[in-house]
Amino acid sequence: LDRSSAASDVYKRQAQLTESQRSVYRLNLYEDMPVRQIAVVLNLKYKQAEKKLGVARKKVRGFVEKALAG
Repeated sequence: LDRSSAASDVYKRQAQLTESQRSVYRLNLYEDMPVRQIAVVLNLKYKQAEKKLGVARKKVRGFVEKALAG
């Protein structure tokens, strides 16, 4: 598995995140938005946004590890 196909696989696996996890993750990663601003944009409490981002990052980290191992 080369790096580009591993990256593609990880991107596709982001669909396994819940909609809210995906939204928080993408706003943080691609829009460089801080958690406080994400909470406002998505009408979440700060702690909710923080938790969703943490869970999403952990899942994506697992996807990356799996893609690179396999």
